[in-house]
Amino acid sequence: AVVSTQSTGPATVEGFLTKTRDGLLDKQAERKEICPELAEQIDNFCRRLDNILLVETSFTFIIEDPTGNSFIEKSFCSKTRPLLKVEHYIRSKDDEDFLG
Repeated sequence: AVVSTQSTGPATVEGFLTKTRDGLLDKQAERKEICPELAEQIDNFCRRLDNILLVETSFTFIIEDPTGNSFIEKSFCSKTRPLLKVEHYIRSKDDEDFLG
């Protein structure tokens, strides 16, 4: 699947999860010195991301984008998307304020 946002361009779900994990681990050595409890929580979360990336556990990927510029596109041809659920919502006042 491909995740696309206007500001960042196309990216895969795998790339998004990998980038998230790598960003969390970036200063983990320093974090372990300053706040070991938080570092342990981050390590646990990153292990969970690794399991998702290895397709050892299922997950739900939710995009909440008040601008409407994001979408998920399957990378193979198929008319049906049995696991894809689309929900439409009305922007909140906070969303409208954020968007200007």
